[in-house]
Amino acid sequence: MWTTAKFCAQLPKIELHAHLNGSLSRDTLKRLHIMKEGNSADDIDIPDITKMTNLEECFKIFGLAHSLTSSPEALRVATSDVVREFAEDGVVHLELRTTPRAVESIMSHEQYVEAVLEEATREGAAQGIGVKVLLSVDRSQGEAAAQRVLTLALAARRRWPEALVGIDLSGNPRSGCARALLPLLRDARARGLRVAAHCAEVENEAEAVALMEAGVADRLGHCTFAAPGAGAGAEAAWAALRATRLPVEACLSSNVRCGTVPSYASHHFGALRRHNHPVALCTDDKKNFGSSALKVWNIHLLQRKRSNKFEIHFLNGRKQTWLNLNSIKYFILEKVAREMNI
Repeated sequence: MWTTAKFCAQLPKIELHAHLNGSLSRDTLKRLHIMKEGNSADDIDIPDITKMTNLEECFKIFGLAHSLTSSPEALRVATSDVVREFAEDGVVHLELRTTPRAVESIMSHEQYVEAVLEEATREGAAQGIGVKVLLSVDRSQGEAAAQRVLTLALAARRRWPEALVGIDLSGNPRSGCARALLPLLRDARARGLRVAAHCAEVENEAEAVALMEAGVADRLGHCTFAAPGAGAGAEAAWAALRATRLPVEACLSSNVRCGTVPSYASHHFGALRRHNHPVALCTDDKKNFGSSALKVWNIHLLQRKRSNKFEIHFLNGRKQTWLNLNSIKYFILEKVAREMNI
């Protein structure tokens, strides 16, 4: 029998918004803990994702992953596991993003980038899927750190021109100033890098509008507070989003888990689809938020089934296949879309 679950499982999926350190499974975290501490994984304290209720708690969980990916060897294991697990989930094109870190006497920023890119390329080939990497600018770390990431990205592109495709603006949305980084993002695009930017994760209408209208981004992540019904302050951001037609990376599980959206039924993904706005379903941090590409698609189809506003049945899979394949248009590496004639 052809079911929604079977359809989702067999659908070749496209993942455009996945943070490396937020995608580490419990098994990987345990393995990394043993590598670092040299003892049993029984004493590792892995936070309970079911108890997270707000954005601040969600960001705290990154601390564990960062502490365990503190060497090139650990990063290779982490990257390999993440790519393999996405492939097992039916993902055929994966764009990973990660912020380069240095650990004194153990790992330089350059070694961090090298470990991720080499392993992403190797494991992607082994799994038969396309894997691209974006280096993340953490908005909370300031302009000097952002400039370092841009320099690293430009150097990495020379060594891995097919794998390193751009930079990502991310970090705690309540820290730092995204507008201060607009000149750097503009410079990145002028140098041929693509830019994905987290936008409107929290209520900050002025910043969201400035980011959209600056012409520095190729895609936007979340846009939670740039949608109808997100509050009075979201009206201008929604208008700017509609005017720019920038594709949105919609992360259902993380938005609900972090409490920025009250429920899947009220998620702004529905509004984006109703207005025919470019959008792609994404996981964000699949293990931090108890998600996966398969689960995200199951959630989406179940919500459509429960809605009276749509004709929804899994037999109408052509529409869902179109939604997934349409994400190809939003690849950071745009030449793929041109070559596929879409």
